[in-house]
Amino acid sequence: MSPPSQDELSGHSPAGDSSTSPESSTLDSAATFLLHFTATLPPASIFYLLQALTLLLLWIAVFAGSGVDFLRLGQKLSNTALKPSWLSKRGFLFVLQSEWLYLACAYSIVPLMFVAGWVENSEGAFSTAENYEISSTKSRTSTSASFSTYARPILRLLIAVAVTIFHLGDSCRTSSHRDYLMLYNCWVLAFAGLFVVFFSPNDLPEYEVLASATSQWIAFGLCIWYIFTCGVSKVVIGGAKEWACNGTLLAILETFSRKSPRGGGPVLGVVTRSLVKPLLDGRSSEKSSAPPAPGYLDSAKRFFLNAAATFTLLFECVAAPLCLVFPSIFYLRVLLGAGMIFLHLAIGALQSGAIGAFFLPCAASYAYGLTPVTQDANESLSLYYLSIIVAISPVAYGLVFKRPSRLVSEDWPFSPMALFPWNNVQWAKLHDLLVRGDTRLVVVVASQEDEQPGLQETKKGTTNRPLEGLRVIPIEYDAEVPLMERQTGPLPGERSVAYDLWSRVIGITTFQDVILQEILASSAKGGNEKYTSSSLAQRLTEATRRFLVETQRVIEVSSGTTLTDCYFVRVDRKTLRIVEVIH
Repeated sequence: MSPPSQDELSGHSPAGDSSTSPESSTLDSAATFLLHFTATLPPASIFYLLQALTLLLLWIAVFAGSGVDFLRLGQKLSNTALKPSWLSKRGFLFVLQSEWLYLACAYSIVPLMFVAGWVENSEGAFSTAENYEISSTKSRTSTSASFSTYARPILRLLIAVAVTIFHLGDSCRTSSHRDYLMLYNCWVLAFAGLFVVFFSPNDLPEYEVLASATSQWIAFGLCIWYIFTCGVSKVVIGGAKEWACNGTLLAILETFSRKSPRGGGPVLGVVTRSLVKPLLDGRSSEKSSAPPAPGYLDSAKRFFLNAAATFTLLFECVAAPLCLVFPSIFYLRVLLGAGMIFLHLAIGALQSGAIGAFFLPCAASYAYGLTPVTQDANESLSLYYLSIIVAISPVAYGLVFKRPSRLVSEDWPFSPMALFPWNNVQWAKLHDLLVRGDTRLVVVVASQEDEQPGLQETKKGTTNRPLEGLRVIPIEYDAEVPLMERQTGPLPGERSVAYDLWSRVIGITTFQDVILQEILASSAKGGNEKYTSSSLAQRLTEATRRFLVETQRVIEVSSGTTLTDCYFVRVDRKTLRIVEVIH
């Protein structure tokens, strides 16, 4: 295949090709509207304005619906955090324990982005060759030139720093993957602005065109990577056939159908329960979560769910790479962006309203990255290859060098984007052991007055008494407890507590390599016979304990204590207090 031409890279059709078909009329209209809209504003301005608008609307919707300030969600959700391996504990705790710094950054993002959107579109904030031609006929005062030269890079850098501090404090507590694209694109724009300031002479405006084009091509590669790596994680962890055709979506929807919309359940819960009701009726108790027998769902419903799962996997693993291979097909870009928005809306309607809504701000990155680059830069072909490197390198690195997991580690600011990667069998095993029943994987933090020998005796299995009665603090609550009323840390006078590790080191969208290996081994051929529930629980506990001790990455935020004492325990499901230490 020959490299795309300059016109193709810019999203323009070759001259003389004006044929249309009735089937493409809708796409033609959508493409024309998007091209006209994006031509009226610089791409960076569109990104900042759309990002600010979606974040503001999300804040309003969440606050109106549940009274929760989502900018403070991480603080209210968990008192434990996963420290990046490269960051010192002191630096990590400075960000998380300095509430003034975290909140200042969180609440400044939207106003700064609105200002940046205006500044990017002000006189002197040029991003296309056409704008430069027009500006050359105008007189520009030194004041406006100076404003344009320094205001944009300063604003871009301030936004990137604010987003970084907010995202670190939020994602390390919530395991959220919502803002990775925003984080990356903010830094891409910040570096582009600094490049123009330090390397672009006043008489060479094409440097600014090059910087803008480079930013947008990198954003294009990031969009493809974001979508493609989600599919790769499903194939590597769950297996393509097992994830798409073995009732995985059924298991996921069944789990979320138990929750109310305010508790993280689907907006259209009635529809979701109608899809999974035969499965719910077929279970004799909550303790049984084996895959449903063929007769529990009628063939039409089962076909629909498996078809939806297959479509999702094909969309992520095939459509996204095709968009990278054929950048000239603007309709494919439109379909890719619209497809992601549709998936977010479908997730909100049928799976989790919170998850679907929280990912809608990614629309700003889709609009920025998937809009054709219209700059007339001679380096367009090189920049196209740069987008390929950005999209493929993280996936290739994981597949080649990250043995045996074959995925990039979950280590902020890097992530394999493992969004719901577990197949039906893996999902059931994890939820049976760690969520649904009366057993939990916990890490214990003791007060300074506690005697450490007692805890060591418990680890050796000689006595359970030191841990009996300890309160287990979950990240995900089954009970309908208002978020702002949850107790996420030790209460006054409480000698010690245990923190649930579900959603911290292992969860529906997160994992750590050493723990993942035990899950993959248990779901491999013959794994059901070798890995009973008891043996899998023991192996998971040992692997988690090894991860905690060797990496020192799980931190109690309030005290700054590094947490390493891991146990598999049985709890009273009503009080969430430990009644027995199993492993």
